[in-house]
Amino acid sequence: MVILSHLLCKIFTYIMYKINNLNQKEEALSRKIKFQKPKKSQTKEIIKLVKDTKILDVNSEYLYYLQTIHFNKFCCVAVDENKKNKVIGFVSGYLIPDENSLFIWQVAVNEKYRGLGLAQKMILNIAKRKTMKKINFI
Repeated sequence: MVILSHLLCKIFTYIMYKINNLNQKEEALSRKIKFQKPKKSQTKEIIKLVKDTKILDVNSEYLYYLQTIHFNKFCCVAVDENKKNKVIGFVSGYLIPDENSLFIWQVAVNEKYRGLGLAQKMILNIAKRKTMKKINFI
């Protein structure tokens, strides 16, 4: 009986976790999300987002700053317009000289917004830009 009770408790906890996760995704879907080139003023938010993934290597603040001013044609941020344009996603890209190839360096999405296809949408946003016409490979 104790084992069954313990098992039912674990199942209930798992179901509640899934319901909570689903509610967060539904809330995220109802938000207005905009995709754009990163701005200098978003550097600190980008660094925090990358740190919060706990998976990606965090580069120097200066590198992220350069990505927002010199390499922003090949990077993208997703911002939540309902949260005062909070940065919720970031893709950094690097144009490989003389190869017509774009190297995607980092992809980060805020945990609450994962599973919504934001990474793909950010990469497509970059791919559709005029600067990408001569790029053959990503």
